[in-house]
Amino acid sequence: MVNGNKHRAHHSYCQIANSLIHSAVAMNRIFNTGASLVIGAACLLPLQTSADDGADSTSSTNSAYITGRIEQTESPQATLPLALTKLKAETPKMDVVPPTVLKGGVSELSSQTSFPPSLLGFWGGALKIVSEYHRSTAPPDPDRTPGTVGMVVFHFYQDGKDIKLKPATVFLPHIAKPLKDCFLDPDVLQAMEERAAERGRELNPNRIMERNPVISLGAHNWARLNGATSKATVTANTLHNLSPDVIEQDVVDRNEGSTASGRDTGGYIEVICRFEKTGPDSEFVRVAKVVYNTDRTILRRVLLEGALTRNWQEYADRISRQLNQPWERIVQRNDI
Repeated sequence: MVNGNKHRAHHSYCQIANSLIHSAVAMNRIFNTGASLVIGAACLLPLQTSADDGADSTSSTNSAYITGRIEQTESPQATLPLALTKLKAETPKMDVVPPTVLKGGVSELSSQTSFPPSLLGFWGGALKIVSEYHRSTAPPDPDRTPGTVGMVVFHFYQDGKDIKLKPATVFLPHIAKPLKDCFLDPDVLQAMEERAAERGRELNPNRIMERNPVISLGAHNWARLNGATSKATVTANTLHNLSPDVIEQDVVDRNEGSTASGRDTGGYIEVICRFEKTGPDSEFVRVAKVVYNTDRTILRRVLLEGALTRNWQEYADRISRQLNQPWERIVQRNDI
């Protein structure tokens, strides 16, 4: 572990050095194409200086000083930038010019098309929920309380010349508690009530319900038998190097659908995954999942973090035992 004061002094020195080096190329910096200019502009948002976020001791000391899209979503008053709701899923071109430090500490971040080759394959780990926010008008989700630890397997795969990341699923601990204490989607609850009514019964609020809650790090299209639907469309998908060993992916989906009663639903889901190389076979990841209303204001936000290892099979086996299903079936159902 690096001494805190020594690290801060080194960090300050690096900031000054970077400012001197990068200011020389600031005026000559250009994007390769018009498309990459649009994508870059959507992500070059004012970055705030991050304070000590109380990350787990397994994280690198550098992570406390890195700012990116995750930090921009920290305030409950934050909104989803309009540009990220309109962009198509275009592929940005690699910007080979070093990052330029602008006024006020705003960093111009390089866009690229691929994760580094060192990430190719599977990575497993345990992610802890470090913070959770929900708007006062939205009910709390008891499955996502800070301190809860879930298991995850990330899959980086080869797609042509690029290395991409499949949307992962975080499997939270098994829960068994009365139905009245469970956080259920209104459509799911309505479907349960209808099934009970078909048998001539009422839904018992004290019935013990066993569940395996998850946090899906992606949006999905679905349609239920009761008529509820949801369709997701990717509006932004970008990669940025925040430092030589840190890369951040930001994916925004627009959701459109309707409830079983025919009421229109919609909004946006943003998933930000930041990977920091901490060793030859280890990474530290921070994940923010943010749910927005149609007016782009935050409804919910959950932040998770934890260490990843190449020994992913250990975590796959744990997930398999918890769900009592073979790993191959879990992969197929969750598209891992």
